[in-house]
Amino acid sequence: MSIPDGVVSPHLFGAEGARELLEVLTGKVPEQVVARESNGRAARLRVRSPASPTTVLQRYELSWQREKRVPVRPAGPLFPTGTLVVLADGASVPEGLPDDAVVLRFDDAGWWLGGRRVNDGEELLAMLTERSYRHVRVLATLDPWHDWLDRDSAPADVLRLHDACFLVAKAAQGLETYGIALSGGAREDGAVHPYAGLFTGLVKVLELEPVVAKARFCVVLTAADDQAAPAQLTEEMRVRHALPGVVLGGGERWVRRARPAPVPPARGPVLTEDSVVLGAGTSRGIGMLTLLGLAENCRPVVHILGTNDLSAYHHEELTEDEEAHRLRRRTALVAAAREVGGVPMANARLRKLAQAREVHADLARLTALCGEGKVHYHVCDTRDPAEVRRVCAEVTAAHDGRPVDLLLNFSGLTRSAELPAKPLKNFRAVRDIKIDTYHALKHAFAGNPPRRWVNAGSLAGLFGIQGETDYAAANDFLYTAADAALDSTETTFGWGLWDGTTRSTEPLVAEVLDRHLSRMPAAEGIAHFLAELSRPGAAPTLGYFGAVERRIMSERHPQRIAVWIPGPEPKAAPLLGEVTEAGADRLVAHREFSVDRDAYLRHHLVGGHPTVPGMLVVEIAAQAAKALVPGRVPVGVRDLSLDRFVRVFRESARPQRKKIVAEVVEDTPGEYGETVVRVRILTDVVAPDGTVLATDRKHGRMSVVLRDRPVECPRPRPDRLPVTAGSLELANPYQLPNPFVALSGIFAAAERVHFGPEGKLATLTLDRVEVTRWFEDAVFPAVVCDALAQVMAVAAEDGWSPIAVPRTVRRIDFYGGLDDVALAGEELTLRATSGPETGDWGGVFTSDGRLVLRMTGATGEPLGYVHQESGRVRTVDEQRAAHPLAVSPPAVRTPPDGAENEPAVRPQLLAYDSSSFSRQVQRWVAEPVPRPVESAPGGLLDRRVLVLGAHGPTTEAVAEQLSARGAIVVTADSPTCVAELTAEWDAIADLTLTGLTDYELGDPVWREALQTTTAALQAVYDHWLESAEADRFQYLTVGHGDGLFGHSGGPVPQPLSGAWVALAKNLMVELPGVRTRSIDLDRGDAATIARVLDIEAGLPGDQEVGYRDGVRHVQRVRITSAPSDPASASPVGPEDCVLVSGGGRGVGFALARRLAALGAEVVVTGRRPLTGPGAVPDDATFADWRKRRLIDAAGEPGGVAEGRRAVEDAEFVRTALANLAAAADIGLRIRYEPCDVTDRAQVERLLSTLDKSPTVLVHNAATYRGVRFSRLTPEEVVRAVDVKVTGFVALFDAVSARASVDRPLRFVSCAGSMSASGGMVGHTAYAAGSGALSRLGLWTARRSGVPVHTINWPTWERTGNIVHYVGAARYGSTMSSEDGVANWLSEMAALTGNPDHSGESGYFGRLGVMARPHHLRGTSWPAGSPDRTRVDTGRLFLGEVSRFAEHERFRARHRWTLAEDPHLRESTGALSVPMLLEYVLAAGDWVRPEGHPRQHLESISEVDLHLDRLRHDGNSLALEFDAAGGWTDEVWQVRVTVNDDTGTVATAVVNYGEHPPEAPAAPVGGLAGVRAHADEDLWCGTPTPAACLPHPALAAILAPAESAGGRMKIARLVALPGARDATAVHIEPGGGLAMAQGRVVLWVDGG
Repeated sequence: MSIPDGVVSPHLFGAEGARELLEVLTGKVPEQVVARESNGRAARLRVRSPASPTTVLQRYELSWQREKRVPVRPAGPLFPTGTLVVLADGASVPEGLPDDAVVLRFDDAGWWLGGRRVNDGEELLAMLTERSYRHVRVLATLDPWHDWLDRDSAPADVLRLHDACFLVAKAAQGLETYGIALSGGAREDGAVHPYAGLFTGLVKVLELEPVVAKARFCVVLTAADDQAAPAQLTEEMRVRHALPGVVLGGGERWVRRARPAPVPPARGPVLTEDSVVLGAGTSRGIGMLTLLGLAENCRPVVHILGTNDLSAYHHEELTEDEEAHRLRRRTALVAAAREVGGVPMANARLRKLAQAREVHADLARLTALCGEGKVHYHVCDTRDPAEVRRVCAEVTAAHDGRPVDLLLNFSGLTRSAELPAKPLKNFRAVRDIKIDTYHALKHAFAGNPPRRWVNAGSLAGLFGIQGETDYAAANDFLYTAADAALDSTETTFGWGLWDGTTRSTEPLVAEVLDRHLSRMPAAEGIAHFLAELSRPGAAPTLGYFGAVERRIMSERHPQRIAVWIPGPEPKAAPLLGEVTEAGADRLVAHREFSVDRDAYLRHHLVGGHPTVPGMLVVEIAAQAAKALVPGRVPVGVRDLSLDRFVRVFRESARPQRKKIVAEVVEDTPGEYGETVVRVRILTDVVAPDGTVLATDRKHGRMSVVLRDRPVECPRPRPDRLPVTAGSLELANPYQLPNPFVALSGIFAAAERVHFGPEGKLATLTLDRVEVTRWFEDAVFPAVVCDALAQVMAVAAEDGWSPIAVPRTVRRIDFYGGLDDVALAGEELTLRATSGPETGDWGGVFTSDGRLVLRMTGATGEPLGYVHQESGRVRTVDEQRAAHPLAVSPPAVRTPPDGAENEPAVRPQLLAYDSSSFSRQVQRWVAEPVPRPVESAPGGLLDRRVLVLGAHGPTTEAVAEQLSARGAIVVTADSPTCVAELTAEWDAIADLTLTGLTDYELGDPVWREALQTTTAALQAVYDHWLESAEADRFQYLTVGHGDGLFGHSGGPVPQPLSGAWVALAKNLMVELPGVRTRSIDLDRGDAATIARVLDIEAGLPGDQEVGYRDGVRHVQRVRITSAPSDPASASPVGPEDCVLVSGGGRGVGFALARRLAALGAEVVVTGRRPLTGPGAVPDDATFADWRKRRLIDAAGEPGGVAEGRRAVEDAEFVRTALANLAAAADIGLRIRYEPCDVTDRAQVERLLSTLDKSPTVLVHNAATYRGVRFSRLTPEEVVRAVDVKVTGFVALFDAVSARASVDRPLRFVSCAGSMSASGGMVGHTAYAAGSGALSRLGLWTARRSGVPVHTINWPTWERTGNIVHYVGAARYGSTMSSEDGVANWLSEMAALTGNPDHSGESGYFGRLGVMARPHHLRGTSWPAGSPDRTRVDTGRLFLGEVSRFAEHERFRARHRWTLAEDPHLRESTGALSVPMLLEYVLAAGDWVRPEGHPRQHLESISEVDLHLDRLRHDGNSLALEFDAAGGWTDEVWQVRVTVNDDTGTVATAVVNYGEHPPEAPAAPVGGLAGVRAHADEDLWCGTPTPAACLPHPALAAILAPAESAGGRMKIARLVALPGARDATAVHIEPGGGLAMAQGRVVLWVDGG
């Protein structure tokens, strides 16, 4: 504001400029210029709103807010002299009416006045005009509205009451007060009756009408009955209201307020192109502009309901240009002038024609945007329920019954006129079109509601507009109706004035509206609309207003400023609430949640209702625990369970009162102790009448852990974090529009999530102002934790992401004592596991890599699904129908009495049963996942390398490339070449078949390549076996495939490279010090091969890697459920003929019996005819022959081997005949045919003997010797692969050739071996055959279309040709024959007509004891395996292995850093003695006696260590563990020496025995408590290994000796099974013991 010249400025002294500043701050004006003069000098200051709007109108969310009653007028009678009272017909006359009172009654047909029935409104108006009254009181009751939408129109009595309210105001002269009390206008919880808006909207305009503007108005919407309501109206008439409506219920008072709530603009399409939009009243005006904007955004399918029948006009009338149309108008008017009354009729038709032309043109524009056939116009009077039902049914049927995606209710009519000039007829017409249309649409869609519903309302419904009594009433009705909607999908927009629409261009109307409303560009209106559709959830009531509205209101009705300028925002109340009970071990508090008190809940909606985030429930528990145990700080939460939401069901609802109960369940003081507080969040279920229906229903429960100080923030090593390679960028599904969960504000900070097959990553930056406002006194970062829970739940299957809510969390850890405020403003990184390990681990990291929050073991419940691209939503049932849930893999049943489950400190040393190790198996499948690494060429630098390959030019080219990289290279392409070389190679790079022309079925070139490989490996076998160097020798294979191990679906040039992959895996088991790696490349050029070889040779870990399009992949194994249920879908039937190769005995015949039992004809084959000595039926005769044959063989040179083979052949014959006879006895159709399946001629002869062609082929034939690879001849190796590969080719070719349309080859099932995946001594050649068969089968399936599947079996229990049962059991458990057959049938049933099932799967139970260091590190192990923790633990404790001689020596190096290893930091920067002993034991376990007997840890003895040498050197600590073993007095002892770079740091002897030691007697008294051991306290990354010692207890026992420093000696440390559970210690001079559940589980004797 400036001061004109010559005008003396008033002096406000210290308040100079305050008036202008207040005008800006109150929103009256967006900007002011303050000008002042002093001593002849002028000063000017421009004052601008801190958030000057960039749009004409700003978005406000409307709600009913609590506000205390503040009377400003003296008390007076409710019924002064000169009062007119409106009552329902039959209602009793209230007491206190003055003698001159006028009583007007109403019913559903009309009114009664002065004892006279009146049905005509104009007649009633005339009668009222004759009455004298200055005060109006309307006392009425609205019926409950639970079923208000069951009718297709509004109740007539409500409309007659509304008419009366209008007419008594219109007829009044000198009106002073006007009050309405509607009993039932609200509920006790503050919810407002849907028809209440009719009355509040009317009265808002009456306040602005000049003829009655001096009167005071009030509308009370109350839950009270009609006896109490008048008194409430009396009190409210004393209050100055911002808006005339007030809600009363449950002892609370609410008023309507508008809160600024900007939202970001829409990003991308808000609907999909197949979304269905139905618009009522959208053929012109704002509705059409909205549709055009929507069409430009997303091109949906549009249905428009309009009243103008375009078919009533000639086509040229609609399409001619404006000049022709003007001529038509002139001609029509000239002709009409010749007739009496013709001009008005002509004008009416021409007006409708102009509107029709506008509609026709806009429909054409819509069609051009959406596409032909996507825009539909339906002639329909939206006020007619029957017509609306008919059209809506047609629309729904046209789209197969699916719900309309968006309904636009834009019907409306305006006939602006001030109160004296507005006839009742017009009043009703304007009001009723919105009410009738709303009811008709609701009724039409009652059984199939739209996904989103939008009502076009007006600001007249919020503020009122002079001359718009009818329009304001109708639009306020849309507000209260949307508030009363049962779901969260409905929104009423309170629009201002759109520029360019009919209302804004009609001069007289526009002149009036411009005085009251801001003129908004149409483009802005569309942008507001699209932004609203794009946000998650639906705000039920919105107002859009700007500077003009604020100015008009502040000038004419200053009290209305309070509508949009509320008082200061409340500071967040403590989440714990009021403590009502406080004792030493128990605390009870109560907390009320409401939207006005906890406004952040508006940003966290579940099902449309404000809901307390689950992680905020954790914060409440943490505050309760801290209040109960004031001397300690919360460091974590355990066993969180969230059973029910904590909701505030409506913004107007009564506060939700919750009970918090905290109880101490464990309390151990001291450095090694902790306090555990169990916290429950409870509520009472209360009926609307106040009756308590149930008490203490649980919302959530958890245990809060408190310690003396916060745990410092660690920095996990990168290899201990989830891998996010190959990730897709997804939208955070919680921030996509959906009706399930809608997050905004501080709960929507993590917008995008990188989602990969193994890990997820997102970033987050919290708004410091907001989190400080609400969570300044928080104990832990609850908002960050909520964001982490969101990221952990993110997934996408075919683009569909679940919207899940957390239900349980096993553990949450807080580090550094940080909260949301401390972390706000900084970019945080959120990481989480995905795939099969979703929910297992999640962490939040600061920008410098510190871990501040960790969550493990989280589970959730999906509420619905949203599509990442289309934005469509599905319910859980719809998603399950579209994507049936895979059956979860069955839980592994471990027999409690199984030998491998014997309680032990080192259970991995007893992990098999030598007598019977049959265990339940799990189904394993492998899949490629991206796993890039830092390129580090040089793995073959200065190393002697033999390059093998079947293709000479490629071999030589690769050798040349490797030589250029610094390798010392020789080559060989045949066994003869190998024999000519000196076998002194550090590495063999085997190019296998790479470089050859693409494989064709039956190509035999692999045989010589495999013989060359065999010759080379056997040349170095003994030398590599005898060497203890574990990091020197390597065998690398290269296959030319697709780079994804055959899983890409694209061409695989050389599928038989799978033979070398399996061979390499087994070689690493037979040669424990050798590292092997198989590389699958999609390119076969020499430069790529050499580069990848040089990189992979220098990398530890994975046995299989692939490169596709330059991206490195590894094989990940996951556990799945059975692929089918053979009980419900048999794989074979009576019409099938099944050919089973190798089916005369063992697993093949077990399957054959079952297939025959299902009705199939089964033909089994074997290499031998069923004749000779084995065919003798008499057991004694055969036994005599067997004995003589072996005796005779012993006397001949080389005869023993030949004699054994003869006996084996005879035993096969005997077994096969017995099997066939037993099958025949029960009527099974099984016949045996001798056939060498590698001989195509024999296969053809076999097939020629069959009556019908086989429809199912089972390739089970195999040959197996069970000896080390070095003892096999090259011919035996080739023969083992030949049976699998050539046998498959011969069988498949021959059977396929005989197949016909009538009898097709339906599928092929092949039997492989898990040794092809894991490796076993003596299985190398056998595994090579299985590995080749797996990839060949998949290759064949894709070429032929016949499904082919290979099953990699474990050892079947006592079935088949097992050379050494205990030897097999040491590798892993066996599988029962019953389980094997059932699993085989399941795989076969899945193959029936399903080529997608082609490929391979494996079955595995429990891991044995025969792991090797490199094998352990390189083998993929699936989540869900009962041995996964054991494998993870072994890998973490493995270190960098430099020497390994089985049964003799193991040496490895470990390095820890202060930042990355929490256990190092927690022990003041030194490696703790308990942790040192863990690594000592890990090293000792690798040195096992021959035969790998089952062993227990007996003790650790002779421990001698230098404590000062366990400290870090400023950042890290590196130690080498050297273990050597041997027998001493029947005790297996392993002496472990720990060295650093300067010498010996510690020594210890680990003693093993057959049984665990006996426990001593428990001490009497003298016990001190310690916290229970937890692995997550020691390691923060993922996966978490398992320690075997109780670290807190052992640390407490050793603390006295450790505090002395220098040297520590322990004569003997004994840990018993269950030692990890220790919770108490007894400390004695020189040692002590630990207790668990009253028994000794560990003791230490000092040195």
